[in-house]
Amino acid sequence: MARAPTAKRYAQAAFQIAQERDEIDQWLEELGSALVVVEDATFRPYLEFPKVALDDKVRAIQRTLEGVNPLVQNLVALLVSRNALELYPSIVAEYQGLVDKQYGRERAVVVTAVPLDDEQQSRVQQQLSKLLGKEVVLDTQVEPKVLGGVIARMGDRLIDGSMRGRLTGLRDSLLKSLG
Repeated sequence: MARAPTAKRYAQAAFQIAQERDEIDQWLEELGSALVVVEDATFRPYLEFPKVALDDKVRAIQRTLEGVNPLVQNLVALLVSRNALELYPSIVAEYQGLVDKQYGRERAVVVTAVPLDDEQQSRVQQQLSKLLGKEVVLDTQVEPKVLGGVIARMGDRLIDGSMRGRLTGLRDSLLKSLG
């Protein structure tokens, strides 16, 4: 029995087509546009409703995604036909990862206790770029539990420069010395 394609395989196929057509960035934009439509709270249930004929769903996709690359429309229709629409957000994320790799970029999730202003974001981005030796794209998040400082996640790397992390480390070393 053949395995069902994964989000990564769909993304790789889309990336290959986009690369062959020299449309990598356009595909990223159009995949994102289609994602907004696919995740719409009224449209998605229609696409997943089993009693609606596939032809009707495909026509609805074409109407709703008018102006979007027909191959992107076909990808959405293919996922609908295979009852695999839940893969679409992961396909877009995987595609984004392939684009970042193509351009030598790394995505970093930066968590702070308070929002960073533009200058602070720029400094964090520059430091992480210097550390990794490549362009870094930041996704900032606010989490008051951090207390202060910064936590940065890049792929499987974690840099914990938070006050909470330091306090936890101090507590652990104190407990270790007592025990």
